[in-house]
Amino acid sequence: MRGAANWLHLAASPVFAILGVTAAFDDGPMASICNASGASPFFAGMNAMYFLMALFHLPPWLHLILGSGNKNC
Repeated sequence: MRGAANWLHLAASPVFAILGVTAAFDDGPMASICNASGASPFFAGMNAMYFLMALFHLPPWLHLILGSGNKNC
């Protein structure tokens, strides 16, 4: 079970990135609520929030890719 928990922290960044992309191309009624301007620029409203969350959850991926010695991040 401990092995699965070690890999779980890698799930957040891709999930938020996928949510950001789907929110960017969503033209449904909720898009107008989250974006007061009426237009749907790529980095506005919920899109910006999802991409920022993906960015904040990126360090575990960087540690994995760069092979950092600190395994407690």
